[in-house]
Amino acid sequence: MSETLFVKEIMLYLQQRRDLMCWRNNVGAGVISNRYVQFGCKGHADIFAILKGGKFVAIEAKYGKGKQSPDQKKFQEEIEALGAQYILAYKLEDVIEALPQYDAPLVVKFRA
Repeated sequence: MSETLFVKEIMLYLQQRRDLMCWRNNVGAGVISNRYVQFGCKGHADIFAILKGGKFVAIEAKYGKGKQSPDQKKFQEEIEALGAQYILAYKLEDVIEALPQYDAPLVVKFRA
């Protein structure tokens, strides 16, 4: 599995929950219509969410031996200093365990 698929797996889980709103936060660069374009803010997490009640959550997905960059560590420090939650996830269970318990039935196995 790639990190991109891992992010999709996290999003599929989060989108089932009715106690939060989430969105993919793309960061990167590429050529679009023969122009070099940068998007997102360097170091920001892969997924942003807002929990019921207004708490902000940033989720950084790392798959395999992936490590946080210095910019990602700085973003984590800034987020946590403001009282928001930052989740560094190496597996879906890291996200599930870090968020408030959710008792509605959910699909948590997305891979065959």
